[in-house]
Amino acid sequence: MRIFQLQLNKFFERITHNWPIKILSITAAVLLFLFNQMATLEERFLSVPLEIRTSEQYIPAENYPRTVRVTMRGQSEDINLVLEDDVQVYADFTEYSREGRYTVPIRVVKEGRLSHIDPLELHVEPKKISLKIEKKLAKSVEVKPRLVGYAAKGYELTQYFLTPSSVEVEGVESTVEDLESIETEPIDLSGRNEDFTVRLRLKKPDQFTVFPGGDTVEFFGIVQEKTILKTVEDIDLIALDLAGDLAVSGVPEDTRMTVQGSQLQLEQVNNEDFMLTFDCSDIEEPGAYTLSVTPDVPRGVLVMKYSPTSVEIKVSELEEPE
Repeated sequence: MRIFQLQLNKFFERITHNWPIKILSITAAVLLFLFNQMATLEERFLSVPLEIRTSEQYIPAENYPRTVRVTMRGQSEDINLVLEDDVQVYADFTEYSREGRYTVPIRVVKEGRLSHIDPLELHVEPKKISLKIEKKLAKSVEVKPRLVGYAAKGYELTQYFLTPSSVEVEGVESTVEDLESIETEPIDLSGRNEDFTVRLRLKKPDQFTVFPGGDTVEFFGIVQEKTILKTVEDIDLIALDLAGDLAVSGVPEDTRMTVQGSQLQLEQVNNEDFMLTFDCSDIEEPGAYTLSVTPDVPRGVLVMKYSPTSVEIKVSELEEPE
């Protein structure tokens, strides 16, 4: 037993002999091992979407970086398999319940295969974000189409329908509270000569505004021939069915007519296509007569007014040639 005790004491003496040097050697060996491990690690960079978290009543009120750079350092066979979805990056402003500008750290969360990689170093740039937050407001506003261009010659947009005609808008209170309507993307009418339907996105008043029910609407436009008014002057005033042995005098020369019709049709007709007539079929003998005047116009043309509406004429016998 004594011999065993002596051997044990000698063993401990050997271990503790020059112990500072031995501890330094072990530490150096560990550091060399770790340095060698780190020296064999590779770097990879990812551009990851930045999530901004705020309390329910507040939203960001200014521009902020939509993505941040995440640097991964690890074994190449591990980090090369990492996907963007395996990294979650966010800035948390939920603790703030007043409007103002705040600075918070950007945090990285390891998800998916990234959470099982070791060794691994993660760094994010920038490390912090300063952001102004304001109160959020939601309300319903009218949708208005933004019309550009002109329909084909002789045609016009006579009516339109938007579905939906109003939308829910959510955004910064200072913007949304004065918002009365939302415009669509431009609707080009150029060259259109028939009804049409298009789907359009809504135009945001700023990048912080969202449309909880969706940002598209359907526009149905009714395109018809353009209707115009036209005044025709110096129209022929003609006596109809006058007996062959009678003659008419006193027919007024100042004649005019205002008509309505499609632009394309009225641009193609001439004055000769319009007449005013009065019926003499009941006149059998000379005398003074007052007769109603009737307009005669091309088919599809509507007479709005004309002059004269009646004539006072004298009817006499034709003189026989000598």
